[in-house]
Amino acid sequence: MQGEVALLTRNIVVQGDEGSIEDSFGAHLMFLKGADIVVSGIEVTRSGQKGFLGRYPIHFHMMGDCDGCAVLDSSIHHNFQRALTVHATNNLLIARTVAYRTFGHMYFLEDGIEMNNIFSHNIGITAYKIKTSDQLPLITSDNAPAIFWITNPANSFMHNVAVGSPSHCIWIALPRNPLGPSHTRSMVPRFMPLGTFAHNTAHSCAQDGLHIDRGPNQQGVAGGSDTNDIRQYQSIDGDGETHTITIGENYEPFKDFSVAMLESYDEWEKRVPEPAVVASFTAWKCANRGIWTRTGHLIVTAARISDCAIGATFATNGSGYGILDDSVFIGESDNYGEVTSWESSNLIYGFIDDRDSEPYRSVPKTTKPADIPDGHMIGPYYPLRGPESYDGANEFSNIRCYNFHPNSRRDASCISMLRDDEFTISPYNRAQQIESPDDSVLISFPDLVHDGDKSSLLWDMDGTITGRPPPSSKPNNFAVVTNNLPFLKTSSCVNSDFGDTYFCPNHFARFQVEFLTAPQYPSDLTTMDGLVALYRNDATSDPFFICGGQCNGGTDVSGKLSKSSYMVGVIMYWREYFLHFLTASYPPKVSLRVAGVSSDIRDADEDLPPREIILAVCYPQGASITHVRYKYQNDIPSAESLEDMRTREIVASWPDYYHGVWFHDTDSGYLYIRMIEPTDEWGVITEITASGGSGAGNCAMKEVGQVSDTHRTLPPKGTPPQAPAFASEVAAVERGEPGCGGFIVNCQLSEWVDGPCEGTCGEDEVTGTFSSSRTVVTEPSGGGAECDSLTRTGSCNIPPCGSDPCQEASGWSSFSSCDCATSTRTRSRIFKYPQAAAADGSCGLSTESEACVVDCGGSGSLSGGAVARPALGFAVVALVVLFASL
Repeated sequence: MQGEVALLTRNIVVQGDEGSIEDSFGAHLMFLKGADIVVSGIEVTRSGQKGFLGRYPIHFHMMGDCDGCAVLDSSIHHNFQRALTVHATNNLLIARTVAYRTFGHMYFLEDGIEMNNIFSHNIGITAYKIKTSDQLPLITSDNAPAIFWITNPANSFMHNVAVGSPSHCIWIALPRNPLGPSHTRSMVPRFMPLGTFAHNTAHSCAQDGLHIDRGPNQQGVAGGSDTNDIRQYQSIDGDGETHTITIGENYEPFKDFSVAMLESYDEWEKRVPEPAVVASFTAWKCANRGIWTRTGHLIVTAARISDCAIGATFATNGSGYGILDDSVFIGESDNYGEVTSWESSNLIYGFIDDRDSEPYRSVPKTTKPADIPDGHMIGPYYPLRGPESYDGANEFSNIRCYNFHPNSRRDASCISMLRDDEFTISPYNRAQQIESPDDSVLISFPDLVHDGDKSSLLWDMDGTITGRPPPSSKPNNFAVVTNNLPFLKTSSCVNSDFGDTYFCPNHFARFQVEFLTAPQYPSDLTTMDGLVALYRNDATSDPFFICGGQCNGGTDVSGKLSKSSYMVGVIMYWREYFLHFLTASYPPKVSLRVAGVSSDIRDADEDLPPREIILAVCYPQGASITHVRYKYQNDIPSAESLEDMRTREIVASWPDYYHGVWFHDTDSGYLYIRMIEPTDEWGVITEITASGGSGAGNCAMKEVGQVSDTHRTLPPKGTPPQAPAFASEVAAVERGEPGCGGFIVNCQLSEWVDGPCEGTCGEDEVTGTFSSSRTVVTEPSGGGAECDSLTRTGSCNIPPCGSDPCQEASGWSSFSSCDCATSTRTRSRIFKYPQAAAADGSCGLSTESEACVVDCGGSGSLSGGAVARPALGFAVVALVVLFASL
């Protein structure tokens, strides 16, 4: 974590006049279709015209293909509206450019149709809000401006730095279709693959370092809704039937996506995800999150995140998966920051080493919503965590955490789940190779407020969290970390080492209730525990109240139960449950679902019996059951008695279309359903239609004795496998570079410095000797390689007396390929008498380098290293200047 130093001045200056400061009406550069533009080494200041569309300091306006166009080595600072805008223009190169202090979004892709542009080694510092009260922003999100505003994923961003946004520093905000004059239904940015996104950094952000969510609607409102004619595509299958495909809120990249895939439903069904890759991203001092992503099919690798309230949140929304690997999270570093006078007067600061005295440290989450009580769950009271899951399923692998230690005012843990989660969350989030060299708390869960909080689980795939690795003979019998809801704790669970959590067997599944026909709701919902109650038959005193989202109460903001029709919780296989409706009447038609387990877990479990539950749904006396159907269409057979239902043999000849059997006990009011899960990912879906009777039912539960876990038990304590070294760290060791976090640091030495060639010249060339020395740049630590010798001697040739010491054995070589890591290329020459040439001082250098720009491997890949753009010199090749008077 180092501060940036950027040079703002250039010899060529484009600027508005002195009066432009008063009215925010400055100069602007606009480039139009047909021009070949290379802007290099200029300074643009007092430019842009606030509130006027198309008037930006540098603006590429609807140029189409502009291959060869570039902005290089320039400075754009102290401007009135944006810094650099790319509008309906493709194949631009923006490299080694500085933007500083501007209003609204800084580096701006305007319509979402822009493609194949490269942003490399740029920096943006301090974007200011354009407030409606000040002057109308061009789009509403200019009141929450990003340093990089990215509306189309098919562009590349490498080695950029974003600093000081009052919102998200890097905001990938994808619309459903391109906006404004570029609108077309033939492009869907939310389905397009991501270009190279690697080695970018964000810090000192008021919200998130990297935010992938809340793309604009067709009116340009970030996160706004679109009408169905934008959201939906009509797709025809091979039989001529029409299907509706809806573009949701998530970013879901697909391989070789085109709109033709939407028009043919058969092609849509064959679509293949192409994971978006965020590589080597660094974020620190972000007041909210280092990363927030609402993305299906995302891989974040080699991230380094420190001093954020939350390291990274993965909101996959069930549309795919999120993978985080090879990454480091630091809760609080030695970068203490500065406590402002406002924070000091409001006691919003942290204590160093939990000492209740100076010196203090700055803390994230200092913005306090109006309805949160003073001093509650903000600033120093807000629980720190590294990566967290929201929705899912997500996988966290090879994660190292430092300094996540609870103190007297706030909780802290390496891994967690989204707090106050009123939506669904997958019970199949998983982790492996999790470690903390400083004994940070590895996992904690949020308070049990809403449905998502109560459903929080994490699979410990290798035992590195629980200390209970799965047996080698049963690799999928791993331990699961659960929250402390008593409903989830069976006789096989144990209290964990991490506060209010349990370690339990791997026997959980997602349970879903949906009112297909609405019941009558009570007039007052404020005192209700939920809309339905789920009871285990061996623990009826510990129900799971499911609210359909937000329950009454809450830790941060008061919750409010609503008339929801969709509820999700968690159950355990091979058990019996009672389901009671808490509404004023039962729903005439209701759907129940036990979600399927992913095939990679199922395939290794052939020794287990079929996964099933028995669910007793309470109906009032006088109610009759019209239909019990599987997947809304096939009638499930009924049993002669409750005993017949429980004991009926499951055989392979059972039709694949019903997966269950049921019995209605009219005496008790319970409809008993034996739900037997199929092998597909949808699980078993049962639809019940009932009529008659009044109210919601008042059935008497019969609790049985404690039921043992017979098919899955908690693995015993053992020694988990050691986490592998980070791939990035291995590469650093091989190069002799420092490892992350001080684990392995090899000795680093300076280059050899040769002394003069000692000896006496003669009429002919003679042999002499020279000595060389070098110094230690970095001392070894953590078991790294020791330093080699710092001196050496060698022989050298002394030129004849009076001859030219600068004679060349060979002239300058061609420049090398552009290096991906340093963005430079080099060439060299060989002196016939190198020591004499060095001692003379007038012979010049034997090697020289120059800057270049390279795309490190193309879409979604960090391999390769081919030069994508040539270095373009340092001259202004073409320049059109439109001054304020125009």
